[in-house]
Amino acid sequence: MHILYVTDVPFTIRIRKGGDVTEFVFDTEFINWCWEIWEGIALSKYFDVTLVNVENVVLPNDFDLIYIPSDSCVEVAWEIAEKFNKPVVMQCISAPPREVDKHWRNVLKFIESNHVLFLTCVSPFVCREWSRYLNEKDIDKEVIYVPHGVNDIVANNVNVCPSSRSCYVTIAKLMPWKKVDVLIKTFGKLLRDDLLIIGDGPMRRELEKLNIIYLSPAKFLGVVDELTKFELLANAKAYVQASESEQFSIPVVEACYMATPCVVYRQDVVYEIHRDNPAVIFWENEDELVKAIEKIDSLSTNEINELGLRGRDWVVKQGMTLTQRSEKLANMLIEWLKK
Repeated sequence: MHILYVTDVPFTIRIRKGGDVTEFVFDTEFINWCWEIWEGIALSKYFDVTLVNVENVVLPNDFDLIYIPSDSCVEVAWEIAEKFNKPVVMQCISAPPREVDKHWRNVLKFIESNHVLFLTCVSPFVCREWSRYLNEKDIDKEVIYVPHGVNDIVANNVNVCPSSRSCYVTIAKLMPWKKVDVLIKTFGKLLRDDLLIIGDGPMRRELEKLNIIYLSPAKFLGVVDELTKFELLANAKAYVQASESEQFSIPVVEACYMATPCVVYRQDVVYEIHRDNPAVIFWENEDELVKAIEKIDSLSTNEINELGLRGRDWVVKQGMTLTQRSEKLANMLIEWLKK
């Protein structure tokens, strides 16, 4: 079986079943952080996989099914599906929008078409919202929860539970709703260990100025490769997050998998997923954030490691690794194609 994986990052790559890369044409820097490549490698345990870029589509001679990892790839995938009359499975990483623009009108029409076999969704919330939408439209399509997965292919190369931990880490696109400013102000007041900020975005300069004003120990690292990210998480005292808007929040899962506790704003979607995760401490206001950080600071490295390992076990039990996710997705695709 041959899967055509349509994505929006600049490469075309063919991976034979078993992980043998036979055609490799893309900007090499993307291998360092591109999640889609790693998912393609994981799926190649079960299928031949060709990943194609939406702006420069180089199609293989034969393929059986089209897989779309996000709505940004819909227009090109629709053209391919129409031309070759192939079935499609689409992953939804966000709920249907309340205000629909031209792009989303295309997305919704495509999902309603006969090409799409079923939808997978990254969180229970996203599943519920798509199920509600399809029911309202009287569209008979199955919506299946397939949680986003930590890239264990790379993460397993990093040792967890170090002998010492000396910083805090957050991962965020630097946008207003990520509320990184709250973390900068809080760490400025506490004068605790360094806060390492992984990610970039339009608010970076504003946040750097804020960092100076509050004498905060925050350090802006920008975008880092997968291996560096997991090394930083594994050596942190805790992962901290202030975001008010999330559809899943893969960094929380990544931190837990690296056996690092998490201090996370109690946003509804994240809370629903992690409410029974023993390594996640939720907070709702800045006083609770301060208390949570002080709690982490009061723990010895061994106690942090023990708490973190409980979180790692929880992630595996939930099937939230890339290997587990790919196996679940592969089994579903095989069953549908048998019909």
